[in-house]
Amino acid sequence: MSTEELIVFPCDIPIKVIGLKTNDFKSHVLDIIFSFCKKPEVSVINENVSSTNKYISITINVRAINRKHIDKIFTQLSASDKITMVL
Repeated sequence: MSTEELIVFPCDIPIKVIGLKTNDFKSHVLDIIFSFCKKPEVSVINENVSSTNKYISITINVRAINRKHIDKIFTQLSASDKITMVL
């Protein structure tokens, strides 16, 4: 296996976050992301609510500077009790 990176950094990476639909879900997710990225490096590109109106998914484009940067964001999002899944 090659040690060569499959992704050339810096680059935009979409992150999909899923959780229960609450009034503060989006702001909670963005607070976590903004702790690692500046606002101009982040854009919300899609929001979907489940057919039962119980869950929400938010896809956010993040400007990643390296693999560690992405790993830290995923780790912090995954550690949140309000977030069910991070893709």
